[in-house]
Amino acid sequence: MPTATEFTALGVGNGLAKCPQKVDISSYDYWTTFSGVNKNNPTPTPELINESLIFAAKLFWNTHNLSCTAETVINGSTTSVDEVTFEDADGNPVEPKDRLCNFSGFKNEADSFSRARLSVNLIAMFNGATDDASNFVGYGSGFVETRFVTSGSIVAKSGGNSQLNAEVAIGGYGYTPDNTDNDVFDAGYVTFEGAQWFAYVEAKNRPSVNASGTVNLNSLYANCVNSNFPGSATSQINSLDFYTY
Repeated sequence: MPTATEFTALGVGNGLAKCPQKVDISSYDYWTTFSGVNKNNPTPTPELINESLIFAAKLFWNTHNLSCTAETVINGSTTSVDEVTFEDADGNPVEPKDRLCNFSGFKNEADSFSRARLSVNLIAMFNGATDDASNFVGYGSGFVETRFVTSGSIVAKSGGNSQLNAEVAIGGYGYTPDNTDNDVFDAGYVTFEGAQWFAYVEAKNRPSVNASGTVNLNSLYANCVNSNFPGSATSQINSLDFYTY
């Protein structure tokens, strides 16, 4: 845990640098705030809304980096990404004090077939119309694409083709997966870094091309092995590292 420079910021008066985007999540199959108000338990309390705000502020201001596994091995050649760190173009860390203005809130890293993403952008979740304050249920993370993962707040991907692929993504809301028999997959709610998230894991599983996949939702893990290349793809979201003061 790196130590941040102490600072004071007015922000927008709620502990955040800006007001999060308001999203009506009522039509999605899965959604959850950081404090666990979700599709199955949709009734918030002031305490749960405040709990989601506290984690949202921690995530935005204090996240230093993501530890992950995104590794692709093909014919003995390995590409991998094992961390994503908030840094500027010169490689200097983007400390909490630097996030008040001109901070994108996301970072992508890639090494050929292996990729990872870290985003701390937040949403204000509404279980219904966003112009009705009574529908507000708390704060959460962004949309997760549950088919050939292209979006998610935190993502680890490896392989990336029809014969070798493993993907893991977490965020705040998404749809029930609509996959083919060529994949093994799972989706649902998980606890990660003390908060609640919607997660999706997928691996290619095609016996016709000698691809065998395994996934574990609670471990945020996906793996695919293909004996044709030979090759393997392994993806896992491990942990976040936070600044201290």
